[in-house]
Amino acid sequence: MKMHHIENNHKTAEKSLSKEPWFPEEQIVEKILKGKISAHDPLVDNVFSRIIGGVFTMWFERQEQKIYGQALSRTHEIKKLGTEEAERVVMYLPGMFDYGMEERAQTIFKSGTDQRKEFWMAIKALYSLRDTKRIFELMGDLEALLEERIHVGKTVTIVGYSCGGLVGKVLADRLSTKYPGTCGLVVHNAPIDPTGGFFVRYANVAEFQEEIGFRKTHEGTYPLIVLNGSGDMIVPCTSCLQDESGGEIKTKGMPGTHRRSCAHPIAAKRIRAAIRAVEMHIPKFPRRTHELA
Repeated sequence: MKMHHIENNHKTAEKSLSKEPWFPEEQIVEKILKGKISAHDPLVDNVFSRIIGGVFTMWFERQEQKIYGQALSRTHEIKKLGTEEAERVVMYLPGMFDYGMEERAQTIFKSGTDQRKEFWMAIKALYSLRDTKRIFELMGDLEALLEERIHVGKTVTIVGYSCGGLVGKVLADRLSTKYPGTCGLVVHNAPIDPTGGFFVRYANVAEFQEEIGFRKTHEGTYPLIVLNGSGDMIVPCTSCLQDESGGEIKTKGMPGTHRRSCAHPIAAKRIRAAIRAVEMHIPKFPRRTHELA
């Protein structure tokens, strides 16, 4: 009965693909987003394997053309929130083609009750995953900013949204090695598993991870929390980070999809709670102050 049900679904989907005015890939995406068909359905792989390379190449090119004329595609700005003298620093990193970073950061920041005890640096930057030269430059600037804060005795929590979560993981790995007991990481809606969703499988994520030195394992040298939207079919990253022994680091769920969950009031509070939990656990890791000199 189950196999018959699947076969009928395929016939229905194949029949619907012939209807105008939609192209096959548009119908598949529409069905995925509405939950009518799984991103791992054989029909999805079938259609996407034939056409998705060209479709995503054109999509990336259009998005890149939109940002390359803007200053934020060549440099970055910092939106400052909270009290600059605070001992706890939070750096919020945007995702790819992320125009909504500032509003999202403000929503998350304001959802907490301890704003006066933190200083936030929300990074405004625009980038494409295919422009690794630009991302390397950005990562270098961000690492220097965080080191400045560490050297004056601050603790830093990196918060990365979407592809910014991958960048944040690399930065946290570096900083925890150089300055133990000074940093933590919160990742939300990040494509940690490059095969986990229909978008990330064709969006250069695997190559991007390799080029920036992203590691799927967490050595436990800094506190880490991974969050993901419960309705996120673009990046369904669940249990895809591993600890030192190879065990799964469970993903904490949030309501909503890839972008909408970030602005959802409950999700904002959950992200804020994760940040606070990480901040509280940073001091539990041994801090060798002589390395900060």
